[in-house]
Amino acid sequence: MMRPSTGTSAHCRTFPQLPDIHACQNPPIMAAQRESGHDELSGSGQLNVPDRANTLVRGLLVLQCFSASSPSLGNREISELTGLPKPTVSRLTSTLTGMGFLRRVVGSPRFEVGPAALCLGYPVLARLAFQRITIPILQSLATELDGIAVIAVRDRLRIVTLETVVQRDVFKRNPNTGSTRPFIGTTLGRCWLVSATSAERDRLFREVAHEAPHELDGLRAEYDAGIKQLIALGYFSLRDTLARNTAVVATPLRRRPGDDLLILALGFETQPHTAEQLVQRAGRALMEGAGRIAEQLAQRPVADAG
Repeated sequence: MMRPSTGTSAHCRTFPQLPDIHACQNPPIMAAQRESGHDELSGSGQLNVPDRANTLVRGLLVLQCFSASSPSLGNREISELTGLPKPTVSRLTSTLTGMGFLRRVVGSPRFEVGPAALCLGYPVLARLAFQRITIPILQSLATELDGIAVIAVRDRLRIVTLETVVQRDVFKRNPNTGSTRPFIGTTLGRCWLVSATSAERDRLFREVAHEAPHELDGLRAEYDAGIKQLIALGYFSLRDTLARNTAVVATPLRRRPGDDLLILALGFETQPHTAEQLVQRAGRALMEGAGRIAEQLAQRPVADAG
C-alpha cells in the first residue's frame, strides 16, 4: 500500500515563512513576550527581551518580514518594517544568508527566503500548488518501480527531501518528507553536483573546503565521472550503494532563473541478472516524469510561481 505523503514547495519564494507582521495582529513572538511579562515593544519599536535572546528575536523578526505579497526585500525595507537599525539588519541578513535561511535574489541586492527554512516549517507547504502537481507523478513512478520517488534540494552539506512517495521502502530507512541525508557520498548529492551551474558548484566547493576539506578531492573526482554519465543519459545512476540489489536514478528538474536546483530520484530493488535493464527502464520513466513535472510547472499562473 502506498503511504500518504506530505508535500512542500519547490521554490524559495513560496518557502515556509513566519506569519506576516502586517497581516497578523498579534505575532507569535509578541504573544510570547506578553505571556512572559515583558512589554511588547520598547520606545524604539524593538521587542524588550533578555539580552541572551535578543539576537534570536531580531533574526525571527527579519524572517517575519517576508510574505506572499513581499517575497523579496532589501535591507532598507527590512529596517523600516522591523524598526531595527540598518547596520543591524545588514549583519542579520548576512548571517541568515550564510545559514541558508535567506538567499540573494539573482542580480539584485534584495533577499528572499531560502531552503534552510524548510526544516522549520515544511509541513505548512503541503497546501501549495507544487504538491498538487508533483505528488500524482511521484505516485505513478513509485508504483511503476515498486519503490520510492523523491524530490530533494541541497541545504549546505545535506540533501533535504521536499516530496516523498513510498510504494515500498526498499532501503529500510523509513523515508519521510523533510528528512535529511548527507550531501557527500549520496546519489542525490552527486546528481546535484553534476547538474549545478558553475557558480553554484564553486560555492559548494567553498563550503566543503571550509567544513569538510578532506572530502574536496573526492568530490571533484565525483564531478568528473558523473558529468559524463549525465551528458550521455540525461540522468545519474548508482547501484548497491545503500543496500545490496538496489539502485537509485536521479535527474535535475528544469527550473526558472533564480530557482533552486531540485533533484528527482527513484530508488528500487534490482536482481543481478536484470539490474542493468531495470536501471535503463527506471531512467526512461524518470526522464518522462521529470518532463511532465516541468511541463505542468511551466503552465502555472505567475502568482502560483511566486
